[in-house]
Amino acid sequence: MNQKWKAVIKRIHVYKRVLGVPYNIFISDDMLVFSYLTKDALKETDRRLNEKVKGKSFTERMEIITNHTYELPDKYYAMDLDEILNEHPKNYQLQNHDIHLIRVSYPKTKDTENRRHAFFKVSTSSGNFDIKPVTTEDINIFREIFKERMKF
Repeated sequence: MNQKWKAVIKRIHVYKRVLGVPYNIFISDDMLVFSYLTKDALKETDRRLNEKVKGKSFTERMEIITNHTYELPDKYYAMDLDEILNEHPKNYQLQNHDIHLIRVSYPKTKDTENRRHAFFKVSTSSGNFDIKPVTTEDINIFREIFKERMKF
């Protein structure tokens, strides 16, 4: 297949029941590839953060820590979807035509900063699942690909 991905939604959790599993979702015109985030990948993000704050003043460290998010490893930029899919046994794919509806929902509760974090409720041929949390950028990526199947 050797298909390249167009966009990625980084460090989200997919909930099929109660427990969320961390994934990156690589998106193409035809499919979504769910790439499992291992503990080592998450530790690598922490290691990168520690490198960034070394030797910085307290104020600089606090700014870096506050703005730091998961960084997609550079290796993924050279990989196609097949390589990503075969990278880990927990990785899987979902064909875009199997997705019936994606509903953008907002919880009734707010976080400590009085914000509500959106999430996707995804209905597919094989069942339903939630993707949490999603950003406005993630919503726009899905809106571009799934157009009429997105509900708000």
